[in-house]
Amino acid sequence: MNSRHAMMIWLPALLITTSAASAYPLGDMNCDGNVDFFDIDGFVLAVTDPPAYEAAYPDCDIMLADINGDGSVNFFDIDAFVELLVSGPQIVATELAGNALELYPYFEYVKAFNEDATVEIAIDPTRFPEIVGQAADVYVVTAKTSAEWSLDPSLVDVTPDGPQTETFGGSTIQENTFTVVGSYELSSAAGLGLGVGYDVVVDSNRNGQLDGGDYIDGLSNEAGLYVVHDTTEPGPLEVTELDSYSVGTVFGIPSGYTNQNTFYPTDIASMGELPLIVIGHGGGHNYRWFDHFGFHLASYGYVVMSHQNNNAPGIETCSVTTMGHTDAILDQQDTIGGGVLDGHIDSNRIIWIGHSRGGEGIVRAFDRIHDEDYTHGAEPPTNYSMQDIRLLIPMAPTDFLGPTKSNPHAAPFCLWTASGDSDVSGAPSCGLCQTFRLHERAEGFRHSFVLQGVGHAWFHNGGGTSWFSGPCGIGMENTHLILKGYLLPLVKYYAEGNIPATDFFWRQHEHFKPI
Repeated sequence: MNSRHAMMIWLPALLITTSAASAYPLGDMNCDGNVDFFDIDGFVLAVTDPPAYEAAYPDCDIMLADINGDGSVNFFDIDAFVELLVSGPQIVATELAGNALELYPYFEYVKAFNEDATVEIAIDPTRFPEIVGQAADVYVVTAKTSAEWSLDPSLVDVTPDGPQTETFGGSTIQENTFTVVGSYELSSAAGLGLGVGYDVVVDSNRNGQLDGGDYIDGLSNEAGLYVVHDTTEPGPLEVTELDSYSVGTVFGIPSGYTNQNTFYPTDIASMGELPLIVIGHGGGHNYRWFDHFGFHLASYGYVVMSHQNNNAPGIETCSVTTMGHTDAILDQQDTIGGGVLDGHIDSNRIIWIGHSRGGEGIVRAFDRIHDEDYTHGAEPPTNYSMQDIRLLIPMAPTDFLGPTKSNPHAAPFCLWTASGDSDVSGAPSCGLCQTFRLHERAEGFRHSFVLQGVGHAWFHNGGGTSWFSGPCGIGMENTHLILKGYLLPLVKYYAEGNIPATDFFWRQHEHFKPI
């Protein structure tokens, strides 16, 4: 208590004192003229590693960190620095961007916006009562990291009409909601990414700088919002298909099931290591029926391989071929297609997709590695490990083997089912067709997509019987649009940690979906 009183006595003088060797105020560790959030990293360096501070801030004086005025920079300056920070107006990092709602809570804060959508901002006066009565300039700017904001706090609006002035005058969030971006006003050209990042700033003192008293959505390594293009559209890369080549009877792959089909970016020679997506087909199906996945995902920078699946005997042998073909493409990348894939497959980022029996097959394959169960001709992985499987995506999977063998454990898991599936129907009368039992066994992150009006066969493009029953069928083409539109965010998130992809997982279809 006494030390706090001592600090309160010191602070008024400290707020107007400058270092003998500097024109900047005490605590201004980055020498931008303000004492604020951006000075924290510099202060920590000055206290813990003075040479590193002097190297990082050559134009500043380390004695600006001597907040308590005892002639030394050390941990005794920490409390005084904190007091200094909170004594004046601070930058407020908070959510701003989102969509107005007709009912309570009247506004939802979100990360991703389709390029054809408007962007609104809102400030809740019950959380920030000081905003009531303020007129402020609202900026939408190209996203910056906290370090970039520290170096350049200037505000440059990127909307067609520039920053807009709004008065925050109401007592409810509805009265403090404003549209700041119109349809197609911001670029969504993210290249291989999924969204272009922007930050939103409410410039309270209207000086065109991010500083004390301002509000910002995006003061971190994440942007405040992302503008997303149509995820059903192809990516920017040309794609080459390696059609029907054999890897031989290796890694437990039996004779007659050695063929693969692979899609990759045509200009892969100029690229680094790309994530690998492996697809296993269902019973009576064909490994060449997944070019809608192959071309789409490869155009965004992935290597996509579908393989012959030995699932006629059952799920056990199906899992063996998935494991073996994954090993084979990694092992033979220097010879497949004349070696075009060599050095360009990332064995630490693998996603398994399976349909029908192939869907249960990828779950059983993961369970085998987890339990070290290498029966039925299975071999332990040579070129990858269990930790390298970043996501399991079973589509309309069976459940022949039950919980002791078809168990995804803690693997990230995304189940796809179809309401009109007349084959793997999920009906209680069919113990082998209850797909959601696999979902319930998943112990890690898990997702579930239910496609209305879709039949079993529409997940692939092989034609033939649709295995659809019920009203309002949407057909194969529309099913593929949905699959491509949502598979891309799934893969982007689990292979790359893409931030705007997460909005596709939790927001209701009527509020946000692929264009």
